[in-house]
Amino acid sequence: MPNLRTAYLIASGLAFALSAYLFYPSAATLDARWDTNHEAYSHGYYILLATILLVIRQWRHFKLSDFSPYPPALLALICGCLAWLVAHIGNIRIGEQLMLPFIALCLVYLLAGKFIGQRLTFPILILYTVIPVWDVLNPPLQHITTMVSSSALNLFGVAVYIQGNHISIPAGNFVVASGCSGLNYLLMCVFLSLIYGHLYLHNLKRQLLMLAAGILTGVICNWVRVTSIIAIGQITEMQSSVINDHENLGLVVFGIFTIPLMLFGRYLEIKKDVKTPDARHLAPQSPRWLAWPILAV
Repeated sequence: MPNLRTAYLIASGLAFALSAYLFYPSAATLDARWDTNHEAYSHGYYILLATILLVIRQWRHFKLSDFSPYPPALLALICGCLAWLVAHIGNIRIGEQLMLPFIALCLVYLLAGKFIGQRLTFPILILYTVIPVWDVLNPPLQHITTMVSSSALNLFGVAVYIQGNHISIPAGNFVVASGCSGLNYLLMCVFLSLIYGHLYLHNLKRQLLMLAAGILTGVICNWVRVTSIIAIGQITEMQSSVINDHENLGLVVFGIFTIPLMLFGRYLEIKKDVKTPDARHLAPQSPRWLAWPILAV
């Protein structure tokens, strides 16, 4: 029944479009954190692009599968929308943002089916790496960075005095501010590790090892960056341009640290042929399917 299938696809597409329109104001609030320089979430639009590319990458699965409703997802969708509504009424912006990927995933499961939903789970959930809920990590990351950097400087014979997140050396004073916590490098390394594990590692244990390596790489990368900046300040008597503008140095250090991370991923990679998925038989079409896009709306 090709006409019925076409009608269902159109109705589902309209449901997705209406949902996107209704939730757009909440999604637009992310722009304030994504469209900035030197911010922990300034790579947000790149992650969004990666999500789109990962979805397109599943096109071959879409062609071999049928679009059929998955009714159990309706309850999850209702719960997600209610949670969003509570956050909206309470003017809790982060709560609204947290619900957006979940609601999108519930819609995919409900209208496209479990088979397609499973293949789009990772591309959609990866957006959580740039939802600004990770700011809670800033204080502990600042404290740890301060402690590690001062200890490293002591090893090289530099006298260090610490007060909170302030580091004093004979040549001058430094502050490990929230922007120096390394949250941006941590989130980027986590993203790279997750993407690498998703694309090339086909074993949960290896994927978790890759994620752990990414977390460790992001943290150590920032330790080296901050320690290097302070050391340069001591050597140059605070005259180096790196002291006031150290973003380029951070990018260089980050680029260097991603090399061993990728090599570790290559070491973990399982070499095996990826089989083309078998064609799935189309499920019998039913006029009752058209009720699910209406229920979704």
